[in-house]
Amino acid sequence: MTIKLEPNARSMAAHVIERVRRESAFAAAVLDAALERYPEIDPRERALATELTYGVLRTAPHLETRLAKHATRGTDHLDEAVRAHL
Repeated sequence: MTIKLEPNARSMAAHVIERVRRESAFAAAVLDAALERYPEIDPRERALATELTYGVLRTAPHLETRLAKHATRGTDHLDEAVRAHL
């Protein structure tokens, strides 16, 4: 399930994270392509998308552990798009 990419920082970061996890894609290449796709996006939104993407990927093990503590059925069954948005 791929969620449609909306031109804002949060959905762009989630899209990049999903592709990195699902396809083992390079984050920099996917992020650059997403940013080029929407050149009209405000520079602050672009910076936020970049920080969210790399921040989540850098801290993924910690974030997964924290999410698992609050999910009664765990997070392994969730679709990558849902996990990326969480």
